[in-house]
Amino acid sequence: MKQVLLLFLCMLTLGLSAQQIPNNSFESWTPELGGTYEEPGGNWWATLNFLRGFGSSAPISVKKTTDAQLGQFAAEISTGTFGSFTIPGLLVSGTVGQIDLGNPTDVIERGQPFTATPDKISGYYKYTPVNGDSAVVNAMLTKFNTGTNKRDTVAFAEQLFYSNVTTYTPFEATFNYDMPNVTPDTIIIVLVSSAGAQSLAGQPGSTFFVDNLSLSYIQGIEMDVFNAITVNAYPNPAIDRIVFSTAKPSGSRSITLYDQLGRNCLSLPFQSTNIEIDISSLAKGKYLFAVQERDKTISTGTIIKSQ
Repeated sequence: MKQVLLLFLCMLTLGLSAQQIPNNSFESWTPELGGTYEEPGGNWWATLNFLRGFGSSAPISVKKTTDAQLGQFAAEISTGTFGSFTIPGLLVSGTVGQIDLGNPTDVIERGQPFTATPDKISGYYKYTPVNGDSAVVNAMLTKFNTGTNKRDTVAFAEQLFYSNVTTYTPFEATFNYDMPNVTPDTIIIVLVSSAGAQSLAGQPGSTFFVDNLSLSYIQGIEMDVFNAITVNAYPNPAIDRIVFSTAKPSGSRSITLYDQLGRNCLSLPFQSTNIEIDISSLAKGKYLFAVQERDKTISTGTIIKSQ
Protein backbone atom coordinates (compact mmCIF):
# COMPACT_ATOMS: atom_id res chain seq x y z
CA MET A 1 0.00 0.00 0.00
CA LYS A 2 2.86 2.39 0.83
CA GLN A 3 4.39 1.73 -2.60
CA VAL A 4 1.13 2.51 -4.40
CA LEU A 5 0.58 5.67 -2.34
CA LEU A 6 4.13 6.88 -2.96
CA LEU A 7 3.85 6.22 -6.69
CA PHE A 8 0.53 8.09 -6.79
CA LEU A 9 2.04 11.09 -4.97
CA CYS A 10 5.00 11.05 -7.35
CA MET A 11 2.61 11.00 -10.30
CA LEU A 12 0.58 13.88 -8.86
CA THR A 13 3.66 16.01 -8.16
CA LEU A 14 5.13 15.43 -11.58
CA GLY A 15 1.80 16.03 -13.28
CA LEU A 16 1.77 19.59 -11.98
CA SER A 17 4.93 20.32 -13.99
CA ALA A 18 3.82 18.63 -17.22
CA GLN A 19 4.10 21.14 -20.03
CA GLN A 20 0.98 22.29 -21.85
CA ILE A 21 0.23 24.38 -24.95
CA PRO A 22 0.13 28.17 -24.43
CA ASN A 23 -3.17 29.77 -25.50
CA ASN A 24 -4.46 26.27 -26.21
CA SER A 25 -8.11 27.38 -26.12
CA PHE A 26 -7.50 30.42 -28.36
CA GLU A 27 -9.11 32.79 -25.88
CA SER A 28 -6.36 35.41 -26.36
CA TRP A 29 -6.05 37.41 -29.62
CA THR A 30 -3.89 40.44 -30.50
CA PRO A 31 -4.73 43.09 -33.16
CA GLU A 32 -2.14 43.43 -35.97
CA LEU A 33 -1.60 45.83 -38.90
CA GLY A 34 -3.59 48.63 -37.32
CA GLY A 35 -6.42 46.32 -36.34
CA THR A 36 -6.79 44.87 -39.85
CA TYR A 37 -6.65 41.35 -38.45
CA GLU A 38 -5.94 39.49 -35.21
CA GLU A 39 -3.37 36.88 -34.31
CA PRO A 40 -3.51 34.34 -31.47
CA GLY A 41 -2.05 36.05 -28.41
CA GLY A 42 1.07 35.10 -26.53
CA ASN A 43 3.57 35.08 -29.43
CA TRP A 44 3.49 31.28 -29.51
CA TRP A 45 1.38 30.70 -32.62
CA ALA A 46 2.15 31.92 -36.16
CA THR A 47 -0.11 32.23 -39.23
CA LEU A 48 -0.04 33.42 -42.84
CA ASN A 49 -2.22 36.43 -41.97
CA PHE A 50 0.80 38.69 -42.51
CA LEU A 51 0.04 38.45 -46.25
CA ARG A 52 -2.70 41.03 -45.72
CA GLY A 53 0.10 43.59 -45.52
CA PHE A 54 0.80 42.98 -49.22
CA GLY A 55 -2.74 43.58 -50.43
CA SER A 56 -6.29 43.86 -49.21
CA SER A 57 -7.28 40.84 -51.30
CA ALA A 58 -5.00 38.55 -49.26
CA PRO A 59 -7.09 36.19 -47.11
CA ILE A 60 -7.18 36.26 -43.33
CA SER A 61 -6.71 32.52 -43.11
CA VAL A 62 -6.84 32.21 -39.31
CA LYS A 63 -9.58 34.10 -37.46
CA LYS A 64 -11.02 34.42 -33.99
CA THR A 65 -14.52 32.97 -33.89
CA THR A 66 -17.19 32.94 -31.19
CA ASP A 67 -18.27 29.51 -32.46
CA ALA A 68 -16.34 27.79 -29.68
CA GLN A 69 -16.46 24.34 -28.15
CA LEU A 70 -15.90 25.78 -24.68
CA GLY A 71 -15.12 29.33 -23.58
CA GLN A 72 -15.60 32.48 -25.65
CA PHE A 73 -13.45 31.86 -28.72
CA ALA A 74 -11.92 29.25 -31.00
CA ALA A 75 -9.65 29.29 -34.07
CA GLU A 76 -11.27 29.29 -37.52
CA ILE A 77 -8.72 28.12 -40.11
CA SER A 78 -9.69 28.41 -43.78
CA THR A 79 -8.14 28.04 -47.22
CA GLY A 80 -8.32 31.04 -49.58
CA THR A 81 -6.62 32.60 -52.59
CA PHE A 82 -4.24 35.50 -53.20
CA GLY A 83 -3.80 36.25 -56.88
CA SER A 84 -2.82 32.96 -58.51
CA PHE A 85 -1.82 31.37 -55.20
CA THR A 86 -3.88 29.04 -53.04
CA ILE A 87 -3.30 30.10 -49.45
CA PRO A 88 -4.01 27.35 -46.91
CA GLY A 89 -5.25 28.11 -43.43
CA LEU A 90 -2.09 27.42 -41.43
CA LEU A 91 -1.66 27.75 -37.66
CA VAL A 92 1.77 26.73 -36.38
CA SER A 93 3.71 26.86 -33.14
CA GLY A 94 6.46 29.22 -34.25
CA THR A 95 7.29 32.73 -35.44
CA VAL A 96 7.16 34.63 -38.72
CA GLY A 97 10.61 34.99 -40.28
CA GLN A 98 11.94 36.63 -43.42
CA ILE A 99 9.11 37.08 -45.91
CA ASP A 100 9.25 35.43 -49.33
CA LEU A 101 6.00 35.78 -51.25
CA GLY A 102 7.06 33.00 -53.61
CA ASN A 103 7.10 30.51 -50.71
CA PRO A 104 4.84 31.94 -48.01
CA THR A 105 4.54 28.71 -46.02
CA ASP A 106 8.33 28.66 -45.58
CA VAL A 107 8.22 32.08 -43.93
CA ILE A 108 7.07 30.54 -40.65
CA GLU A 109 9.98 29.41 -38.51
CA ARG A 110 8.43 26.37 -36.92
CA GLY A 111 8.92 25.29 -33.34
CA GLN A 112 8.76 26.49 -29.75
CA PRO A 113 10.93 25.43 -26.78
CA PHE A 114 9.63 22.26 -25.13
CA THR A 115 11.26 19.54 -23.01
CA ALA A 116 8.46 17.15 -21.96
CA THR A 117 7.43 13.79 -23.43
CA PRO A 118 3.64 13.77 -23.90
CA ASP A 119 1.72 10.67 -24.84
CA LYS A 120 -1.03 12.29 -26.94
CA ILE A 121 -2.24 15.57 -28.41
CA SER A 122 -6.01 16.07 -28.37
CA GLY A 123 -8.66 18.72 -28.89
CA TYR A 124 -12.00 19.47 -30.52
CA TYR A 125 -12.73 20.20 -34.17
CA LYS A 126 -15.33 20.88 -36.85
CA TYR A 127 -14.56 20.68 -40.55
CA THR A 128 -16.19 21.70 -43.82
CA PRO A 129 -14.08 20.31 -46.68
CA VAL A 130 -14.48 21.41 -50.31
CA ASN A 131 -14.12 18.96 -53.22
CA GLY A 132 -12.62 16.12 -51.19
CA ASP A 133 -10.11 18.29 -49.33
CA SER A 134 -8.64 17.15 -46.01
CA ALA A 135 -7.40 18.90 -42.87
CA VAL A 136 -4.58 17.80 -40.61
CA VAL A 137 -3.24 18.23 -37.10
CA ASN A 138 0.28 17.05 -36.46
CA ALA A 139 2.83 17.53 -33.73
CA MET A 140 6.55 16.78 -33.77
CA LEU A 141 9.06 16.71 -30.93
CA THR A 142 12.61 17.42 -32.06
CA LYS A 143 16.11 17.87 -30.64
CA PHE A 144 19.01 19.69 -32.25
CA ASN A 145 21.92 17.36 -32.98
CA THR A 146 25.21 19.23 -32.62
CA GLY A 147 27.05 16.42 -34.39
CA THR A 148 25.05 16.61 -37.63
CA ASN A 149 23.98 20.25 -37.19
CA LYS A 150 20.42 19.12 -37.90
CA ARG A 151 17.28 18.39 -35.95
CA ASP A 152 16.45 14.82 -34.98
CA THR A 153 12.80 13.77 -34.78
CA VAL A 154 12.14 12.42 -31.29
CA ALA A 155 8.41 11.72 -31.74
CA PHE A 156 5.56 12.41 -34.14
CA ALA A 157 1.75 12.43 -33.91
CA GLU A 158 -0.78 13.11 -36.67
CA GLN A 159 -4.53 13.05 -37.32
CA LEU A 160 -6.17 13.61 -40.71
CA PHE A 161 -9.76 14.78 -41.21
CA TYR A 162 -11.73 14.03 -44.38
CA SER A 163 -15.42 14.25 -43.54
CA ASN A 164 -17.85 17.10 -43.09
CA VAL A 165 -18.31 17.49 -39.31
CA THR A 166 -20.76 20.20 -38.21
CA THR A 167 -20.59 19.86 -34.41
CA TYR A 168 -17.49 19.97 -32.24
CA THR A 169 -16.03 16.49 -32.02
CA PRO A 170 -13.06 15.29 -29.94
CA PHE A 171 -9.91 14.02 -31.61
CA GLU A 172 -6.60 12.66 -30.37
CA ALA A 173 -3.33 11.57 -31.93
CA THR A 174 -0.72 9.41 -30.19
CA PHE A 175 2.96 10.30 -30.26
CA ASN A 176 5.13 7.58 -31.77
CA TYR A 177 8.62 7.84 -30.28
CA ASP A 178 11.54 7.14 -32.62
CA MET A 179 13.95 8.18 -29.85
CA PRO A 180 12.17 7.22 -26.60
CA ASN A 181 15.13 7.93 -24.32
CA VAL A 182 15.89 11.39 -25.69
CA THR A 183 14.56 14.60 -24.13
CA PRO A 184 13.31 16.96 -26.87
CA ASP A 185 14.06 20.68 -26.95
CA THR A 186 11.31 21.79 -29.37
CA ILE A 187 7.68 21.10 -30.24
CA ILE A 188 6.17 21.85 -33.65
CA ILE A 189 2.37 21.79 -33.81
CA VAL A 190 0.71 22.32 -37.21
CA LEU A 191 -3.03 22.86 -37.75
CA VAL A 192 -3.99 23.22 -41.41
CA SER A 193 -7.26 23.41 -43.31
CA SER A 194 -5.83 21.76 -46.45
CA ALA A 195 -3.34 18.91 -46.11
CA GLY A 196 -1.40 20.00 -49.21
CA ALA A 197 -0.42 23.26 -47.56
CA GLN A 198 3.33 22.92 -48.00
CA SER A 199 2.95 22.90 -51.80
CA LEU A 200 0.24 25.60 -51.72
CA ALA A 201 -2.38 23.01 -52.61
CA GLY A 202 -5.91 22.76 -51.32
CA GLN A 203 -9.46 23.81 -52.00
CA PRO A 204 -10.48 27.44 -51.27
CA GLY A 205 -13.36 27.50 -48.82
CA SER A 206 -12.29 24.46 -46.78
CA THR A 207 -12.75 25.54 -43.16
CA PHE A 208 -11.36 23.91 -40.04
CA PHE A 209 -12.43 24.93 -36.51
CA VAL A 210 -10.15 23.94 -33.61
CA ASP A 211 -10.53 24.53 -29.89
CA ASN A 212 -9.12 23.42 -26.54
CA LEU A 213 -5.96 21.60 -27.53
CA SER A 214 -4.13 19.67 -24.83
CA LEU A 215 -1.20 17.34 -24.28
CA SER A 216 -1.73 14.25 -22.15
CA TYR A 217 0.81 12.20 -20.27
CA ILE A 218 0.69 8.67 -18.88
CA GLN A 219 -1.43 9.22 -15.78
CA GLY A 220 -0.46 12.89 -16.04
CA ILE A 221 3.20 12.34 -15.28
CA GLU A 222 6.56 13.31 -16.66
CA MET A 223 9.31 10.74 -16.33
CA ASP A 224 12.92 10.80 -15.14
CA VAL A 225 12.37 13.06 -12.14
CA PHE A 226 13.39 12.21 -8.55
CA ASN A 227 15.24 9.08 -9.71
CA ALA A 228 17.55 7.89 -6.94
CA ILE A 229 19.23 5.34 -9.21
CA THR A 230 19.69 5.04 -12.96
CA VAL A 231 17.81 2.16 -14.60
CA ASN A 232 18.43 1.48 -18.27
CA ALA A 233 15.99 -0.41 -20.52
CA TYR A 234 16.99 -2.07 -23.79
CA PRO A 235 16.03 -2.61 -26.50
CA ASN A 236 13.53 0.22 -26.28
CA PRO A 237 11.20 0.01 -28.20
CA ALA A 238 10.99 -3.75 -27.72
CA ILE A 239 8.92 -6.55 -29.24
CA ASP A 240 9.03 -9.65 -27.01
CA ARG A 241 11.67 -9.20 -24.32
CA ILE A 242 13.28 -6.23 -22.58
CA VAL A 243 16.25 -5.99 -20.22
CA PHE A 244 16.44 -3.59 -17.28
CA SER A 245 19.86 -2.91 -15.82
CA THR A 246 21.36 -0.86 -13.01
CA ALA A 247 24.76 -0.50 -11.37
CA LYS A 248 24.31 -2.43 -8.10
CA PRO A 249 22.33 -5.48 -6.91
CA SER A 250 19.79 -5.28 -4.09
CA GLY A 251 17.95 -8.06 -2.30
CA SER A 252 14.91 -5.87 -1.55
CA ARG A 253 14.28 -4.31 -4.96
CA SER A 254 11.37 -4.95 -7.35
CA ILE A 255 10.11 -3.58 -10.66
CA THR A 256 6.52 -3.01 -11.79
CA LEU A 257 5.10 -2.18 -15.23
CA TYR A 258 1.94 -0.03 -15.53
CA ASP A 259 -0.14 0.59 -18.64
CA GLN A 260 -1.46 3.99 -19.74
CA LEU A 261 -4.46 3.66 -17.42
CA GLY A 262 -2.21 3.07 -14.43
CA ARG A 263 -3.03 -0.65 -14.20
CA ASN A 264 -0.39 -3.02 -12.83
CA CYS A 265 0.64 -5.26 -15.75
CA LEU A 266 3.35 -7.23 -13.96
CA SER A 267 5.61 -7.00 -10.92
CA LEU A 268 8.85 -8.94 -10.38
CA PRO A 269 11.84 -9.01 -8.01
CA PHE A 270 14.78 -7.02 -9.41
CA GLN A 271 17.59 -8.19 -7.13
CA SER A 272 20.55 -8.50 -9.50
CA THR A 273 21.99 -5.81 -11.73
CA ASN A 274 19.98 -7.10 -14.73
CA ILE A 275 16.54 -8.54 -15.26
CA GLU A 276 15.10 -9.76 -18.57
CA ILE A 277 11.31 -9.57 -18.78
CA ASP A 278 9.01 -11.30 -21.25
CA ILE A 279 6.55 -8.68 -22.54
CA SER A 280 5.17 -10.71 -25.44
CA SER A 281 1.74 -10.92 -23.83
CA LEU A 282 1.41 -7.15 -23.41
CA ALA A 283 -0.49 -5.02 -25.92
CA LYS A 284 1.39 -2.64 -28.21
CA GLY A 285 1.88 0.74 -26.57
CA LYS A 286 3.68 2.81 -23.96
CA TYR A 287 4.29 1.60 -20.38
CA LEU A 288 5.60 3.13 -17.18
CA PHE A 289 8.12 1.18 -15.14
CA ALA A 290 8.65 1.89 -11.45
CA VAL A 291 11.50 0.43 -9.41
CA GLN A 292 10.83 0.12 -5.67
CA GLU A 293 13.11 -0.63 -2.76
CA ARG A 294 12.07 -0.85 0.91
CA ASP A 295 8.65 0.70 0.23
CA LYS A 296 10.17 3.57 -1.77
CA THR A 297 9.95 4.30 -5.50
CA ILE A 298 13.56 4.98 -6.47
CA SER A 299 13.34 5.17 -10.27
CA THR A 300 10.72 5.54 -13.01
CA GLY A 301 10.79 5.58 -16.77
CA THR A 302 8.92 4.55 -19.89
CA ILE A 303 9.24 1.73 -22.37
CA ILE A 304 7.47 1.12 -25.67
CA LYS A 305 6.24 -2.25 -26.92
CA SER A 306 6.34 -1.80 -30.66
CA GLN A 307 4.40 -4.87 -31.86
